[in-house]
Parts: sequence; C-alpha cells; structure tokens
Amino acid sequence: MFDSFQGAKGVAGSLRLGGRLFQRAWPLALARLRRALLLVALPVYRRLPLSSIHKQSLKSLAYRAAGPLFEGLRGYEVWRAHSTPPLPRSVLEQVVPAARCPQDHVKGKRSVLVIDHDVPRRDRDAGSRSMFNITEALVDAGFNVVFWPHNLWPDPQYSKCLQDMGIGVFCGNQSATSFRSWARENGRYLDGVVLSRPNVAIDFIDVLRKHSDAKLLFYGHDIHHLRLRMRMKVQGANRKAEAEARKMEDLERRVWSMVDVIYYPSDQETAYVKAAAPHYLARTIPLFGFRSFAPPEDPDLSKRSAILFVAGFTHEPNEDAALWFVEQVLPIIRQRAPNVRVWLVGSDPTRKIQDLAVNPSIAVTGFVTDEQLTARYGKARVVIAPLRYGAGMKGKVVEAMRFGVPIVTTPVGVQGMTELEVKLPVHSDPAPFAEAVLTLLTDDASWHKQRRIQSEYVRRHFSLAALRDFLLADIGKCEAHL
Repeated sequence: MFDSFQGAKGVAGSLRLGGRLFQRAWPLALARLRRALLLVALPVYRRLPLSSIHKQSLKSLAYRAAGPLFEGLRGYEVWRAHSTPPLPRSVLEQVVPAARCPQDHVKGKRSVLVIDHDVPRRDRDAGSRSMFNITEALVDAGFNVVFWPHNLWPDPQYSKCLQDMGIGVFCGNQSATSFRSWARENGRYLDGVVLSRPNVAIDFIDVLRKHSDAKLLFYGHDIHHLRLRMRMKVQGANRKAEAEARKMEDLERRVWSMVDVIYYPSDQETAYVKAAAPHYLARTIPLFGFRSFAPPEDPDLSKRSAILFVAGFTHEPNEDAALWFVEQVLPIIRQRAPNVRVWLVGSDPTRKIQDLAVNPSIAVTGFVTDEQLTARYGKARVVIAPLRYGAGMKGKVVEAMRFGVPIVTTPVGVQGMTELEVKLPVHSDPAPFAEAVLTLLTDDASWHKQRRIQSEYVRRHFSLAALRDFLLADIGKCEAHL
C-alpha cells in the first residue's frame, strides 16, 4: 500500500512538472505559430484588389475568427509577471501590454478614449498620421488617453509608439472582453471619446450613449459618399457604384445625427454638413499637428532634382492620380526635361503602379520609413498631387508644405485650403499641369517664392499647439471633475 501511495505521489509530481513545463512552453509555441501565419497571410492580404476600408474589415474578421490562436497572449502576460525564467526577447516583443482603464490613471486628470479601425500606423497613410497627431495633442494637453482599435490587432511596433507616450492600448486577447462590458465598467470615467471613420464609429455609439456621459466627437476624415460620387464622374457611373455611394451617405448621415460634434478637415465639408442639418455642431479640424517645420528658405537647390508623389496606393484616387500623371503629363514634361526622375513613394503599390517602374526614370519604392521619406523630400525639387477625384483635405499636400517643397496639384488636391487656391499652381489639364512642374524645375525665383508661401501657411494652420487648442474647445481643460 505504501508503494501504491508513493507511486501515486510520483505521478502527481510528474503531472505538476509537466503542467509547469507546458505553461512555460505554450506561449512560445503560440507566438511562433502567429508569426508563421502572418508571414504567409500578409503578402496575400496586401495584394488583394480591395479598397482600404474593405481590407481593414477583412483583417478584423480574420483576426476575430482566429482568436483562439491568440488567447494565450493575456495568459502569458499573467504567467510572465509571476515567474522568474525569462523567455526570448523575440517572444516578449510579440506581446503588447494590456491597456489600463481610465480609473487606473493618476488622479487629477480627465480621460479620453480614442477609437479607430486600427492602431495608427503614422508612416503609412495620412489618416493614420492624423489620428496619431490627435492622440499626441490630447496627451500634450494633459489628458489620460486610452486607445481602442476596432480590429484589436496586436501590433507591437505601432502600439509601442502610443504606449511610449503614456497611452493605454487595447488589443489581442482583450477581444474576449467585449467593448460593451468594458464600457459598462469604465464608461463613467470618460470625459470625451474621439470616434474615427463612419464604418467604425457606428459600432460604438449606442454602447457609449448607454454607459457613458462622455462627449462624442466624430472625425470623418473626409465625406466618403462625396468621394464615391466624384469617382463616378471620373470613371463612369454604374448601379453598383451608385448603391455603394447611397449606402455610405445613409451611414454617414446616421452617424452625424448620433454624436455631439462632427469634425472634418476642410471648410467645404463642414459647410456641407451644416447645410444638411443646421442644428449639427460641425467644425473644421486641423488635419495634422506638427512639432517642427522646414525653414522658410533653402539656399542650396543643387541637391534637388526629382519629382515626388507620396501616397498610399491602396487608396484608389492615389492610384488613378499616379497613372494619369505618368500617362498624360509626364510625356509633356520630358519634351523639355528628358532626364527628370519621378519617385512614386508610399505603401502597398498596386500591380499597375509597380508596372510603371519598367521605365528606368520612374522609381516605385513601396513603404518607406519616416527617416527615408524625410530624405526623399530633401532631394525633391517638386512634389505633385495630381488627384482627379477625392474628398477632404489632402495630407500629402500639407506634408509637402511642412517639408518646404513646392507642390503642383489639382482643384481636388487643394480642397479645404481656399486661401491657397490662388497662390499655388492648381491645374486639371495635362498641359498646364506640366508647365507648372517645369517652371518649378527650372526657375529658382519661382521655387523660393512658393516655398515661402507654403511655409507660412502650414506653420499657421498645422502646428501641434493649434490642434491641441482646437480639441480643448470641445473637451475642456484637462483638470478632473471632483
């Protein structure tokens, strides 16, 4: 009997040891499985012929469907906090720490929740950079800020950018706790919520109204249904496109009716909302909030020679713009500047954009870091924004002004900046567009004059201080309610 007892005790000890080994091994296995899945899936995802909105929705659905593969992440955080043996750094970097709830923050401050489709990848597209600047301005104003990405995608690189600023980021297995239950517990601590994009905002408004008294601030980026209808004018209308535009208009008008304040980055869009419903509070938000700007003068133009177009090419207006410029404008320019180079810089170039690189004078770079982009701006002589359709203020135009490179654009590209319409070269037809580019390529006096105009404008309208003061007008000062 004693032998039986000792045997059972040995089996129990083996089971405990096996359990501890499994507890330590399974996070590593899950991390490796996740990395392998992403390496296989991401190249396919990036090449899908879908709009950026549809791709984000697909990514969200895929992540939620594969949730069990990621459920170990939160458990792994608990295990790591209570055990001494460290795991490899490559594994630790895959785990994004849990966000703190508003009541966990330092007392004496107010809290703001920011919601977007994804953690802002500020060096990928203008919408993400704009959202990053908003969170940055809120932190600069003294608020406690928490960020909830709609897809809850765990992105250690970009989440860390927010966390380094003191922002809590929800992601990963926190999807197991629904937003509804989180809002039920924490909504009373919120003073404001910034909701980004109509297809995202609509999923959160009802819950927030039920569980929080926070002021709801909707940032639409652009009026989507106007952009869709402008696309039909350029590419031709059909029943499917009209149905898509009508559905988006219904959604946007519904969101407008449910929030406290409506933000768009151009005065034209703000006026459109007010005309649709005069009782809505709509305001024009600065698209970006920069901490630094290029100096108004650049005495040495010898290092500058190329034509630069910066864009995220999954956004259809950007692909159309690049193709129009290369096919219809560039041949005119080459008649007088045969050696000029064109740089098409930005993430996710489509197959049509990649095919343009068969011309040795056209470079298609794909994604570049902020540092690499800054270097490109430093060597560019002219920036172009040859957009034929779209809505809202264009981040690529504002960014070019920030870096001090004169820009040639279209009426679509200068939307929301009426003050500049008579000061910048703005043309819709290939011949005058090409002539404006040639002038800036060859006439130093015109180049310097336009740089000064752009620099003065961007400093006045797109500083971090201007964006911070804009948001404070609606949320109020950062002191907490007592």
